Amino acid sequence: MRGRVVSPLLRVAVASVTDAAASSDASRLARVARSAAASSSSSSSSSSSSRRAFASSSSPAASSSSSAATPPVDKIHMRGMVFHAYHGVLPEEKTLGQKFVVDVAMSTCLRAAEASDDIGDTVDYARAFDVVKGEVTGASRDLIECVGGRVASALLRTFPSVADVRVGVRKPHVAVEGVLESLGVEVFRSRVGDRLP
Repeated sequence: MRGRVVSPLLRVAVASVTDAAASSDASRLARVARSAAASSSSSSSSSSSSRRAFASSSSPAASSSSSAATPPVDKIHMRGMVFHAYHGVLPEEKTLGQKFVVDVAMSTCLRAAEASDDIGDTVDYARAFDVVKGEVTGASRDLIECVGGRVASALLRTFPSVADVRVGVRKPHVAVEGVLESLGVEVFRSRVGDRLP
């Protein structure tokens, strides 16, 4: 069988087509490689950021900061303190006076006192009683709301370790026509968010 005769012109055309195909394949391969590299870099950066965020949230500093913001849950109670005072809007209340019953609950941390068994590491109850007595038996006020608020603020000023105070003030004898066991208010003051007068 006779071999075909390929013209030089045809050989040149075939070679050109082959070169173009190879060049196109190389270009596509380069684009794929660049895309893969960019995707790998982005994934690595995201993973690194996640690791840094996790390490930051689980670090001791973050833990201590979170625990430092936790308010104390221990309480000191002073219940049923009775004082004769002259609070009220009626003239008789200002001149004759009447009995007032006061209850106090103070939030503080008692761990140091538990460990040391030292009164210097807790709230001195006798001193706290004197603070309450001074406010209740002091200047006459029209409203027990004012009396309760002043007691709470005075306790916060006197005892820096106290985080918040709840004060109840009751009048067992109320000038109303009807049966009423007592009338009272309860105020809450916190070292955070409340301005002390």
